[in-house]
Amino acid sequence: MMNELFELQSSLESEGIEQQEWHKNYKTLPKNKTLLVLLDDEGKVTDLEDGETQQMTVRKWETSNGHSFPAFNTPALLDVRTEETEKLKEIQEQKKKLQTGDLESWLYWEDLIANGKCLWENSSTQNKLIKCLNEIRTDLQTRLQEIPHKFQAFQQLLIRADKINLLDFQLQIQSILIQKIQKEPKRGIWFDTLFCVAGKPKNTGWILEVANRLAFDRPSSHNTTIDWINQQLLREFQHRVPNPGLLGQQEIDPFGGPKDGWKDKLPKVTLPFIGGVILRAMTKDVPCQKRYGRIESEGFPVGNQTSSRMKKALEWLSNSEFEGKTWSNISRVRGDSSLLFAYPSHFPQKEPDGSFADYIGSMKQDDADGTFFVTCAESVIKALKGIPDEADAEFRVFVLTKPDGFRTKVQFDQGYRVQRVIQSAKDWREGCKNIPEIILLRFQKDQPKKPVRKHPYVPSPGEVIWCCNTIWTESASQGDSSPHLAKNAAMRDGLLLLLDDGHRSQETTRFLLRQILSHALPLLLRIGHCMHEGIVCVTHKSYSKQILLFPSIFGLLLYKLQLSKGDYMKSAPYLIGRLLSLSDQIHLQYAKQVRNDIPAKLMGNSLMQTALEMPEKALATFWQRFSPYYAWAQKFEDSQLRKKKDERSLLEQIGDVTYQLGEQEIPARCNDTQKAQMMLGYLATNPSKQQEAFTQEVK
Repeated sequence: MMNELFELQSSLESEGIEQQEWHKNYKTLPKNKTLLVLLDDEGKVTDLEDGETQQMTVRKWETSNGHSFPAFNTPALLDVRTEETEKLKEIQEQKKKLQTGDLESWLYWEDLIANGKCLWENSSTQNKLIKCLNEIRTDLQTRLQEIPHKFQAFQQLLIRADKINLLDFQLQIQSILIQKIQKEPKRGIWFDTLFCVAGKPKNTGWILEVANRLAFDRPSSHNTTIDWINQQLLREFQHRVPNPGLLGQQEIDPFGGPKDGWKDKLPKVTLPFIGGVILRAMTKDVPCQKRYGRIESEGFPVGNQTSSRMKKALEWLSNSEFEGKTWSNISRVRGDSSLLFAYPSHFPQKEPDGSFADYIGSMKQDDADGTFFVTCAESVIKALKGIPDEADAEFRVFVLTKPDGFRTKVQFDQGYRVQRVIQSAKDWREGCKNIPEIILLRFQKDQPKKPVRKHPYVPSPGEVIWCCNTIWTESASQGDSSPHLAKNAAMRDGLLLLLDDGHRSQETTRFLLRQILSHALPLLLRIGHCMHEGIVCVTHKSYSKQILLFPSIFGLLLYKLQLSKGDYMKSAPYLIGRLLSLSDQIHLQYAKQVRNDIPAKLMGNSLMQTALEMPEKALATFWQRFSPYYAWAQKFEDSQLRKKKDERSLLEQIGDVTYQLGEQEIPARCNDTQKAQMMLGYLATNPSKQQEAFTQEVK
């Protein structure tokens, strides 16, 4: 990843794309709940405000992990983790409606506070607060030197923070939090900041601010103040960086830059959704660091100037304005905190002009017409075709993930030729069309009671992996519970499926097909049952889009294995699927006309699991069980066995399928590709006479 970031920065500079550079120790705040602490002239806390709206702009000077100013983190004030605090848990979870004053009478308020253990009084928190409010503040003040008058709010903040008495600071915050809870009992942020009632104490972020901020031109946390502080810190840092013109007289790092500062830790970049990421981890405790007898910075000495350029490139890529263009949140793919980055190495425009990241990792739920991925693909192809051939550009993709929530791993890092990416987009769309006619009934968001007919959607690679990792049970497929995610497939598999055209793509395709068939069978059978009954398949709302994705995924995977619908629709597995589908529809008519009661499983549906494993056994059972329904259907009025006026009767279609099956060799057992063909046959919509005639002409 470091090589790609270095090259990206060079490309951005050559194109004249301006970037905001931030000092490596002047950092954004983590995604904790955050409160503003308003200080008066004497350094006393006058009020607390919810700082969530400030979180995107405020930065802190952090010279070591956890030690920062004017923002820092602490645990909750009081530890009350006892059996007597069950009511506290209920309030925290907002299970009860409270009236003002109820809280104190319920919880023996004074006793609770008196008996609670103050987490701020332990030595580690005490030392941290002392360092943040004294040492770090003094260090920042020294580096800034003289502060201009227009930033006097920040100057006042430094003065007021110097007057803070830690014990008074704690008691003042505690008193204000009690008042806030009594006035706003449903605001969980006040409660969580004061009490730890269960589990590990969670951190709260505190941002110091002057109480009378309206008396100044701008508050201390204003954007212009933050920009000025950053420029001052960078200026001081740049004075220590050697002159590039003197490179011949000094050591250089592997990227050709000055080696000065190579022993320093590489900078951290705060990325959306996954938080802080270090450009390269150099922990001596990791065994692989010792493989070549060089650990930490000695293993790969990178100078400050080079690491600063890489940091700028990653910050530019992860700009919030470029979501969907250069980066995408793919955490839903398997439940890990993950980001995908995708971009061309050459930018013909001043900013990304294409939905590069959404093209690969889009997980858009609200996709009413199913064209979101197709639109992304079109924008990517257009942007890539705009790159001159002589630019020798690559399409680069890398994935960062935090499987344990802390350590960052590079899950995928690869570059592809632009022409390969353009061709892969075309192949993907063709693959998703590699299915018979399938029409599914779905509810519209604006018309929740009126079902509409929909064709399957084209999935993104991220959605393919999401579907592969989703484990469906019988109850989940019927909407009684929610499915859960496995971690068998990774985003790497989706990228290989899309962009690779070698043996790795074939291996990945077979792996993904196996995952879907083992994880999604209950849902697929439920979809087929609902199709044949003519009702909407209702599942967990967050996963309902998968119903419209699975048919296209089967078609795509078969296409990648060189099986086109013109061939597999004549195969025995596909025809068996069609036979079981048609038997479902006759069984449904029989249940309505004779039994006046629709069973939980139709006949073909109940045999599908057997047919997917042992087709011969399933067919033998089928003819035994289907005989009474077939005899009834022959006597029943022929026109009743059609769903549309131009559709042939179900008996005619069964006759044709049976005749075609007679010319095929029935496999004793099905492999995964044959199972996919059978499932598509089972989900296929009955063709009309016009469709069949057209198909014959094409053949």
